[in-house]
Amino acid sequence: MDEPVFKRNKYSGRYEYNLQNPVGLALAVISVVFAVVLIVLMQKHVGPFAPPSDTWSPPPDDSQSHWVLPSGAPNNWPAPLPTTEPPPRP
Repeated sequence: MDEPVFKRNKYSGRYEYNLQNPVGLALAVISVVFAVVLIVLMQKHVGPFAPPSDTWSPPPDDSQSHWVLPSGAPNNWPAPLPTTEPPPRP
């Protein structure tokens, strides 16, 4: 096995699988098979791409278990300053 698993592409400078090496060839074949299996699973809507088994329903309304913010909550922020128009420039 004198050939490396990855080799540089002479045009882009990126590494690519070396198909002359058995490990590089196996990686290329596994990548293609993996991509095809994912595409088929997406098209058939199975596995992780399956729709949810039951429909969504809102949780039961327990008014005691929900946090409700008061509408007029006190705060320590200073009141905003009144806005006035600046005097005209001469």
